[in-house]
Amino acid sequence: MDRRRAGWVVVAVAVLAAAGLPAAGGRWIGGSAAIAPVAPAPAVGQCVTVDRNDPVEIRRTGAGVIQIPAVHPIDCRFAHDGEVTSVLERPDAFTPLDYFAPPTADFRSCGAPAQAYLGLTEPSSGRSRFSPWAPVGVGAAQGAGPDARQRAAGQRWRACVLLPAGAHRYPGSAAGAFDGGVLPASWATCTLQVFPLWRSSVPCSGRHTVEIFGVAPVAAAADAAALRRLETACRGLVAAATRMPDPAAGGALRVAVRVEHYDRSGRPIEGPPTAADQQGRAGCVVQSAAGRPLGRTLAGLGAAPLPWTG
Repeated sequence: MDRRRAGWVVVAVAVLAAAGLPAAGGRWIGGSAAIAPVAPAPAVGQCVTVDRNDPVEIRRTGAGVIQIPAVHPIDCRFAHDGEVTSVLERPDAFTPLDYFAPPTADFRSCGAPAQAYLGLTEPSSGRSRFSPWAPVGVGAAQGAGPDARQRAAGQRWRACVLLPAGAHRYPGSAAGAFDGGVLPASWATCTLQVFPLWRSSVPCSGRHTVEIFGVAPVAAAADAAALRRLETACRGLVAAATRMPDPAAGGALRVAVRVEHYDRSGRPIEGPPTAADQQGRAGCVVQSAAGRPLGRTLAGLGAAPLPWTG
């Protein structure tokens, strides 16, 4: 009899415990699951991550199938792949990849919107403000499209996304960087020497003596007038990128054009190329006049003190 009574006590305790579990774990809330809304097309200026594992296929007459990646919006304060410079609603009026070619009459390409987004062109005419210089830290202006969920919902837009050179992720925005904005620090390109200019690249967050702001092609045997035009445009590019009242900082810095080319064997040589050489290129640089190292980029410095280190 005692054993049977003890069994009922155990059952009663178990029932009471089960009845009390919902209250112990929190209150039950009524409702039903709902599908998250599909994101709309991105807007110009929105920062995005690029998803190359979710390609968008474009079928074009005579060109077969072209693939572009999908993109996902993200707050510009966090690391991202690029920024939307234009959005197109017509998939057929779309050039999928334009490696930052100068603006042309083909406004369907990504190059012209990217230059305008950075503040490199005149708003009224679309002409380049610093021709023939192209900012060295700017990479490809690439096409992108909706992700799988957006495609399933019927979205067919195409966007142009501006990416930095090196395809690294970065925080911040490059919008209007050469027209009152600030170029992201990670887009800057610095070196330890002026020749060979392109073989000693270092992060601008570390010690360096030279920062490269632009690159331009140089024709064979370029004359003095052509080099003077390069110098004038270079000073304008540096002033716009740094926003410094005096980009030379009273003589502490030197704004200069450095021209080099490669001979037929690939050996770097200072100066413009001859007809027998490979094409040359120029760098629009700011150099520490006394060789004192700088510790960060001059982009967007304004009236702040020079970032000397050591």
